[in-house]
Amino acid sequence: MTTKYQYSPCDPSADDYLGAAKDYYLAETFLVAISHRLTQAKFKMDEGSVDPVPGNTTLEVQNVVDNLPGGTVLATTTITPADLPTFGSPAIVTIAIGPLDLVAGTQYCFVFKGTSYNIEEGGNPDLDLYYAETPCYFDGTSCRNVYGAGWETQPADFWFEEWGILVIPTVTTQMVTNLFQSTGTGNGNITDLGAPPATQHGHCWNKTGLPTIAEPLTHTADGGRTENGVPSATGAFTSSITGLVSGTIYYIRAYATNTEGTSYGEQVTFVAGAPVEGDRAGPIRIVEDRLHYVDAYGLERWLKGTPVE
Repeated sequence: MTTKYQYSPCDPSADDYLGAAKDYYLAETFLVAISHRLTQAKFKMDEGSVDPVPGNTTLEVQNVVDNLPGGTVLATTTITPADLPTFGSPAIVTIAIGPLDLVAGTQYCFVFKGTSYNIEEGGNPDLDLYYAETPCYFDGTSCRNVYGAGWETQPADFWFEEWGILVIPTVTTQMVTNLFQSTGTGNGNITDLGAPPATQHGHCWNKTGLPTIAEPLTHTADGGRTENGVPSATGAFTSSITGLVSGTIYYIRAYATNTEGTSYGEQVTFVAGAPVEGDRAGPIRIVEDRLHYVDAYGLERWLKGTPVE
């Protein structure tokens, strides 16, 4: 569910505004309190004066340096005149932007860049942003950049809301490799770190199926789990599996955890003990009703048999 995170407590009925136009950029910085994934933002806006017709506006999320926009674009979208209320009838407009993972304790900023006209020379802005007469958002700064002269702070804050979601990590499980009498190597892949980012990841296994992070850290003949710590990025990872009993069937899943919960990869079956010798190059695993194996060329293949009556 989309949730409002950072926002300006300015009175939304305020009727003061500044226009974003070519060479006249506007911005509002904000401080993230809870890590989450940005998906949209809301602003009180209308289109610039209709004569001449306003153009498009680029909305960016940038980093912040010394409480001003830092110039590194982290997310961007285009606002067209069709997205805006008519001039003189401002309203709160929802703009989709992202997804972008925002980190708690970090400053970011919304930057509006018009594409046409120049309001300093009598032209009209591409859109108008409405703001309070006095500062009201104390975790950020309103600022502008005119003619590329550099950012300067403004005496009041724009009305805005920043919306996003919390996301559980996602992970997949691959076949177990390096199988010996009592050990093996678990393989997994984190495909999304989640928001907030994952705080723990690893593998869990048992003899009964659907293993969870409730399996013991001390590996036993019945199962166990690993804790590989905070993942630094998405991608493949491995776990050292010990305590296996040769010839026993085990079930294993990769997992990743954040404050939203724990997600698991698909369950993979393996048999403890030395790899079977033969024409294949690697270990085997059972996925649902298919037997997977690695051939002599390193390619994973599968077989599906006929049910036994």
